[in-house]
Amino acid sequence: MYYKLKKWIGVSFFLCILVSSSLITYAQEKAVEITGQTTPSTNVNIVIETQEKAYFIDSVYSDEEGTYTVKTILPTGTYAVKTTINQTTITETMVVRGGGTPEEKPETLTFSIDKETIDKGYVIEPTDVVFEKGDSLWDVTKEILDDRNIDYEYSYSGGYGSIYIESIDGDGQFSHGPGSGWIYNVNGNYKNIGCDQVIVKDQDVVQWRYTTNLGEDLETELPYEDGVGNIIASQIIPDKEGIARLEVNYDEMLQAMRSAKETGEKEILINPKVIGNTKEIIMDISMDALELIEKEKELSIFIQTEKGNISLSHPIIEFLVKNYEDTSIHISMKEEKLGTFSEKIDFSNQAKGISIQVTADKEAITNFGGEDFKIYIPISKKEYKEKELYPVVIVSEDGTMEFTQGR
Repeated sequence: MYYKLKKWIGVSFFLCILVSSSLITYAQEKAVEITGQTTPSTNVNIVIETQEKAYFIDSVYSDEEGTYTVKTILPTGTYAVKTTINQTTITETMVVRGGGTPEEKPETLTFSIDKETIDKGYVIEPTDVVFEKGDSLWDVTKEILDDRNIDYEYSYSGGYGSIYIESIDGDGQFSHGPGSGWIYNVNGNYKNIGCDQVIVKDQDVVQWRYTTNLGEDLETELPYEDGVGNIIASQIIPDKEGIARLEVNYDEMLQAMRSAKETGEKEILINPKVIGNTKEIIMDISMDALELIEKEKELSIFIQTEKGNISLSHPIIEFLVKNYEDTSIHISMKEEKLGTFSEKIDFSNQAKGISIQVTADKEAITNFGGEDFKIYIPISKKEYKEKELYPVVIVSEDGTMEFTQGR
């Protein structure tokens, strides 16, 4: 979806809620046996139930070696197994698969969470975890944290369509410096995508690790696939005010331009990867970098961020180079409360306001040589239908409004 834009645009948005489905334990047949270990001669209460009713309740004592066992027959299904010992209850999930034919061995992975870089050791020591085929790392992580009553915070980034873990067990992004936060690896390989986009596999080794300086204290560098095609990409972390900043210089633009020539691309894609939540994205493109593109008559620039995507056609680039010498172009994109735009419009509670400002040497640019300045606003296909027109309100700096439509 795109619109002609001078200052800002308001459209609707949606909230995404994810539900996990990881499983902790497993039973092969309708005959179920549960065995555990505690101190000798200890009373153990066991309840096996679903949301609808309790199927099995028993109270046994462990033997001289501390072992206890209960047996029952259950129909196929998913059950909560609640084991209470010394007034402490542990709840696990059990799947009973029937038919009398042994099932395949369940898939397992090794899972851990540590804060060794801040001398707090393990939150969860390496533990074997059973999961369902097709589960994501987010499914597994959420299930384990919930089952162990470990506090955590996360957010969903609509721009990148992924989950970001903000904090675990009281330590989070920026808790120990501007480069601190949670990163994860699977089999030793650190990923640059949300944990909900990683499908775990049998025998994987998963580590959530806390870093204080972007992975340097873990002897790794946060990954990003730089230099792919004509992309200028960099990982950026917002400051405490939620502002993420990126500078594009001459050398980066030159490398991307050469790549574009080799692949026959007509656009230079600037695609910063923002780690964590951000209220505002600020991008500075140096004038000497713009001059490189201005010399190539067929090239344009496309800026892609979670706040929206901006297209700068070649005529606009020519206009900027001609009128704003010896400076850099400063582009700001941020979400705004709709009341700050205008009191004349009764916006929907689900409307989304995006403020766009382009400046050079603190001077606002509102004229782009008569060319359309385009912005693409990220929206969900679940909420909107393709090719359908939706109302858009454009409000200029002086408060004047333009009502239009976009698809």
